Amino acid sequence: MFVTATFLDLRKAFDTMDHSILMMKIDSTNVRPTVKGWFRSYLDERYQCVTVNNKSSDFLRVTCGVPQGSVLGPLLFGIFINDMFKLPLRGKLYLYADDASIFYVGTDPNILLRGMQLDLDLLFRWLTSHKLIVNTDKTKFMFLSKPFSNVTLRQDLYCYGCKIQRVKTLRFWVLCYM
Repeated sequence: MFVTATFLDLRKAFDTMDHSILMMKIDSTNVRPTVKGWFRSYLDERYQCVTVNNKSSDFLRVTCGVPQGSVLGPLLFGIFINDMFKLPLRGKLYLYADDASIFYVGTDPNILLRGMQLDLDLLFRWLTSHKLIVNTDKTKFMFLSKPFSNVTLRQDLYCYGCKIQRVKTLRFWVLCYM
């Protein structure tokens, strides 16, 4: 039996959440209209400028992201990506903050890799439609089972055309609810 996993890192996920997509998702929930209004007020009418050497740019409206260090940031991100769990993936998806992991179990490592690539392609389409990007440099995959050492793989995994690095070790955080 082979166990393998893909570990994905979303690039600046909290900074790139599109407000219009987020509000569409909030509007589709059973949250009271007053609460939806609070969320809209929290996100709308925010402006920012950049100052360098005492010279400031014009103020521009902020249309994506949540304020840094905000208490609502993780909640809003959870709402933003919650329907990712509805994707018909072959593996088991786990999320921790802006990191995603997909675990697989099977008897043939090459069949597992084909399924992993199909899942990645589906996931990348979903992420692209939500204006999120995977950090290809931090995305890795590994086999977690020992018999893998004697197996020849017939394919590699790719993310946006970039080969995903196979690693033997990786620091991984698990959040468990009891």
